[in-house]
Amino acid sequence: MKPSNTIKELLDILNSNRIGGVPVVDDKGQLVGMVSDGDVLRYLAPKPLGIAGLVYIIEEQ
Repeated sequence: MKPSNTIKELLDILNSNRIGGVPVVDDKGQLVGMVSDGDVLRYLAPKPLGIAGLVYIIEEQ
């Protein structure tokens, strides 16, 4: 995955491969970071939520 990929592309990769995270590489193939499904949830809901809040976020996508 590249830093320029979208959140939608990330979710498609995670879902289609049934994985929870992927490495992020630059144009030279060097590792620059990791991104996970948890990162996406924290991005979408930066404040603490209960289970009901997470279910709402998941259903809205």
